[in-house]
Amino acid sequence: MIKGFNKNAFMKWLANNFVVGTFGVRAVENIIDYAAKWEHVSKDQFAYFVSDMIPEVTFSEVAFFCDDDILTDYGKAKKASANI
Repeated sequence: MIKGFNKNAFMKWLANNFVVGTFGVRAVENIIDYAAKWEHVSKDQFAYFVSDMIPEVTFSEVAFFCDDDILTDYGKAKKASANI
């Protein structure tokens, strides 16, 4: 868990739902690490950044792996509606 995001669970979900090779795994991990360091200025910002950088995933899917304290009420509602 890094800054309110369950990175390990997200990576397992990503691997189970998408074909992700070594390059893809490293790229996604770098995106998450960058977002954890720089994209926590406001609530929902982390989830929006990650979903914008990885077009195959939606905001709701990223929010599903976030703690509620880094999400707005809108983010929490999207998290609850995620089909995961």
